[in-house]
Amino acid sequence: MLISTAAGGVDPTVWIPVVLRPIARQAAGPVLRGVSTGVRAAFVERVRQAGGDLAFLGTRFVAFGDPAVSPAVVDFLERIIRATPVGVVAAFYLTLLSHDERASLGVLGRVPVSVVAAEQDRLVPAEHSDELAEQIPGAELVRVPGAGHAIILERPDLINRVITGLVARATSPDVPRASTA
Repeated sequence: MLISTAAGGVDPTVWIPVVLRPIARQAAGPVLRGVSTGVRAAFVERVRQAGGDLAFLGTRFVAFGDPAVSPAVVDFLERIIRATPVGVVAAFYLTLLSHDERASLGVLGRVPVSVVAAEQDRLVPAEHSDELAEQIPGAELVRVPGAGHAIILERPDLINRVITGLVARATSPDVPRASTA
């Protein structure tokens, strides 16, 4: 199951206003490398801990499509993000810039696959999920209007139904099995 993801070509600045994206793209790598360890990392962590209200609002805007999402759910995700060390965030961001697994997608056609696209995803636009589903033979595409990047938290019942359907398809006697010999 692939949820709010892409095989490559993700622009981590897509949620930033267009005029600021080139600056953000150019500055992000050096800035993140510079603040991911040592004294600078400790300073960044203190600032992150102090910015609770702004972090809450930013998390709600970037991660969720539904403005009526429960504040408890937003707070839960914001606390998880805040607990992730800045060095981990920096390494993930830098890896994401060069991530490209599109050439490998055909292999996934050997097993049932569901691709879930949140139509209000500000981090990974739904078009990336469309591309995944098109390139994976037999993949099921589920587009969810009004949901954002944190669709697992925003629409848990729907995600559970998709998982249940995927398991049913994977365990069906009609699904070809790979040989073990």
